[in-house]
Amino acid sequence: MQGAGDPAGPSDKAVSVTVLLTQALRADDRQLLEKCFAISNDKVVKSTVQQLAPQDVARLLQVAVQRLQSSPKRGRQIATWLRAILLHHTAYLMSAPGMFSLRPYLYVVKCTLLLQGS
Repeated sequence: MQGAGDPAGPSDKAVSVTVLLTQALRADDRQLLEKCFAISNDKVVKSTVQQLAPQDVARLLQVAVQRLQSSPKRGRQIATWLRAILLHHTAYLMSAPGMFSLRPYLYVVKCTLLLQGS
């Protein structure tokens, strides 16, 4: 079993952020989402996103892009989350039924990451 003491397993912080992020996404809790987006540690963000259920990843993508569009100055902060989404879930986002509506979001993500130099 992978745990916090196992280098291959998620950290305690990533596990707790995953729980908070899942709750925030499902309840559309803006304050809790902002607390999650404030986390910028690459390892925590990647581990958190990797643990999300596919339906939560789709919602996270939508929310992240909406935040980016409403406040472009947050590009660097949101780019960390967008990179993690693409790293771990691109195949799902491009192939799952009903995900066609997310393609405009993926275009915004691509442009943002290009501008960020990723």
